[in-house]
Amino acid sequence: MLPDADELPEVLLDLAVPHEDINELVRLRRELTRNTDAARLLEECAGELVKDIGEHGHWDRLTALLLARLPEAPPEIGGYFPVYVFAAALPYTRAYHRERGIPADVSRRTLADLGRNVAVHRRRYGEPGLPYPQWLVPHFRGELYQLGRLQFERARLGERTAQALTAAGLDAGPGTPCLNLHIPDYPGRSPRPRATARWTWPARSSPGTSPRNTTRSRPATPGCSTRS
Repeated sequence: MLPDADELPEVLLDLAVPHEDINELVRLRRELTRNTDAARLLEECAGELVKDIGEHGHWDRLTALLLARLPEAPPEIGGYFPVYVFAAALPYTRAYHRERGIPADVSRRTLADLGRNVAVHRRRYGEPGLPYPQWLVPHFRGELYQLGRLQFERARLGERTAQALTAAGLDAGPGTPCLNLHIPDYPGRSPRPRATARWTWPARSSPGTSPRNTTRSRPATPGCSTRS
């Protein structure tokens, strides 16, 4: 499942992983594949990540799984282990995108959030890797897509949001399909209304969602999520 040593650098570049991390990830790949237990751990985690891909409702369970199993990875691999998990899942994610007609540029920009989060973690904590991988789970399961500067997450209304929308006169109950809107902070200033409208319009035709029942997250840094 994991790309071989010759393919891995190109895969990591496509995922926007910083150059200073690529050599180390290629070097540690040998340690990972030589360790039978670690290779099995990788296969199990990647398999769980892409199981029932596209199906909503597994984010919390998969986050708990990844965080619980991360300490089982060899110490020398440490926080890089989730990066290998996502790299191993990549072919399944790309196949899911192709099957559903997701444009190549949307797929590329969506999955490049992996490298951005690796860079953010190093900048904040001065250490490599991605030991808090939960934000990337919906990206690699076909539940979140980046259009322009905005990220749209296929979701369902929670109790509080549904109550607020009902009070506003909309027909929306808990569990109604919707889109959560996330605004990453990495491009700089907040987007202007005209640009936001341009990026929001294509998302309104997303299958299985209702454009009236769109929830919005507060501006969030990569690696953080505010869910309604």
